[in-house]
Parts: sequence; C-alpha cells; structure tokens
Amino acid sequence: MKSVSELMNLRGRVALVTGGAGQLGPMVCETLAELGATVIVLDMHRERCEATARSIAERHQVETWPLVVNLEHADEVNAGCDALQQRFPKLDILVNAAAMAGASGVEWAAPSVSSRAIFSSAPAP
Repeated sequence: MKSVSELMNLRGRVALVTGGAGQLGPMVCETLAELGATVIVLDMHRERCEATARSIAERHQVETWPLVVNLEHADEVNAGCDALQQRFPKLDILVNAAAMAGASGVEWAAPSVSSRAIFSSAPAP
C-alpha cells in the first residue's frame, strides 16, 4: 500500500494556476510546489506574477514560470497558450483561481474568454 506522501507526490507534474498571484492563487501555487509540481503562475499583473513565481521557486526548489495573461483578451490567451505549449509538452493540473470581483470593483462578471480555451488545442496526455 502506498503512503500518503507517495500518493500526493507531484514531482514530474506540471500545474497551471490562473489568478496565481491573486487572492487564493498563491496558496494553491504554494501547495502544488510543496508537493513537487512545476508551477505555472498565470496572472494579469506582471510584477505580482513574477514575484510570486520567484518566491515559490526559491522556497520550494521547484521550477516555476510566470505567465502574464489577461484572460479577458483572446489575443493574450492565444499567445499565452502558444508560449506554454512551446515550453511544456504537457499539462497535468489546471486550477482556475482567477476572479473578476473584489478589488476590481466589478460585482459579478464572467470573462469573455473561458480559461478552458487556454488548452483547447492541447493534446490530451
């Protein structure tokens, strides 16, 4: 029987967290990194995105990659998808922590581009 640590081991797995530098995203990124995953921090705020990725890489000794994309803009989503597919041959985990409420002043809104569109052309593992 496998131990809990063996079952939770994410070494060799690639995870993308939308809203990775927002309110909940950094904790999700931290958890995935602690379990050994390569973490792609996707956020629309460049400085926070880069700082979050750098901090997680240093703290957990895992590969991270800041990916600056505004999910409301199809051209950015497409460019981000292309860059992601060039850098990583597969994606194992997708966590959508992106939001359009809170500090944005928007009460409720759905992004014009679904975060699932990021991988619509990616081959299944």
